[in-house]
Amino acid sequence: MNDKKTHTDLREIRINPIVPTESVLVSTARGLRPRKDEKPLATSTESKVDKCPFCKGNEDKTPPTLISWPSEDEWQIRIVENLFPVLSDRQISQNLSFGLQHVIDGYGRHEVVIDHDNHSIHVDHMSQEHLYALFKIYRDRMQVLYD
Repeated sequence: MNDKKTHTDLREIRINPIVPTESVLVSTARGLRPRKDEKPLATSTESKVDKCPFCKGNEDKTPPTLISWPSEDEWQIRIVENLFPVLSDRQISQNLSFGLQHVIDGYGRHEVVIDHDNHSIHVDHMSQEHLYALFKIYRDRMQVLYD
């Protein structure tokens, strides 16, 4: 397998040399995402819910569920892989430094948290039980990824 980066798989974290706590994620693979600046499709009878990959009933439009709550069939919270990740789960090269520039390989995980099965609900309207589950899922997932 070729370990050289190509224009289609460049994934880097570029550190700001002036303010090192700031960084920029760069990923050429994100260019493969559906574009929002394209002309909208003609209005159809298909509802937005039917088209949305994050709505209940459209689980086949996303990668497999990594975590769901309370259950996979009756989920209210889901975590799935991102179809267009900024980061790669395999390390391709060494970190680079040249001049003031410091570039870190874009290594890590990029997952999507669907925080509620109702897209229009605001966090201040979520139940206490739901918020507790959401923060617990975040904590548990970060622990799994850290280990």
